[in-house]
Amino acid sequence: MEETDKIVKPTQPWWKNGWVAGLLILGLLHATGMAVHVQAGFQRILLVTGLFNPDLVPEGQRLEADLHFMVVDAAGDVRSPGSSIGQVRFINFWATWCAPCLAEMPAIARLHRDYGDQVEFIMVSMDEDLDLAERFLESKDYRLKAVRPASSIPRSLTTGLIPTTVVVDRKGRIAVHEAGMADYDSREFRNVLDRLLQESRPDNRQASLRR
Repeated sequence: MEETDKIVKPTQPWWKNGWVAGLLILGLLHATGMAVHVQAGFQRILLVTGLFNPDLVPEGQRLEADLHFMVVDAAGDVRSPGSSIGQVRFINFWATWCAPCLAEMPAIARLHRDYGDQVEFIMVSMDEDLDLAERFLESKDYRLKAVRPASSIPRSLTTGLIPTTVVVDRKGRIAVHEAGMADYDSREFRNVLDRLLQESRPDNRQASLRR
């Protein structure tokens, strides 16, 4: 009895191998700088789950924010975030190479669109090239302006983890301190801002004195 011929499967071309193709795509994404944007897209999906809402520090537990550091904008103007006395400040530490930073940026841009005339947004870029950060914001039409640190940043604000966001109330105290990405366009966070904007208004103080 003759042996049946063994069935030999044809060799699959290397470019049809799933693992190889996946590695090639990842390599291409990294080489073109698109990997961070792809990661940001996936992380942006996580933000809509509602699990990344920042918490408001109760007024009686807030500590004074150390805002004695300097930032510089694209025009070369140097200033301190501590100079905006009596104003609510939204300070975000980010970079264009940071996927979680890019994931939360659309929400910050929408928040700025609605609160930019009431809240000061200070977008502190950790990129070496500030022009790169500015070009990214402009390409997305975010209407946000980037600044760079012009001095050391106090460790009470950020230990180097980005993104980190600090919201400072009208009295210069830390009302929100969020290390990691968060959804800043949620109804909950907008309520936080509304509450902070109502706190310690000069007209409220004067009204209380008249009583």
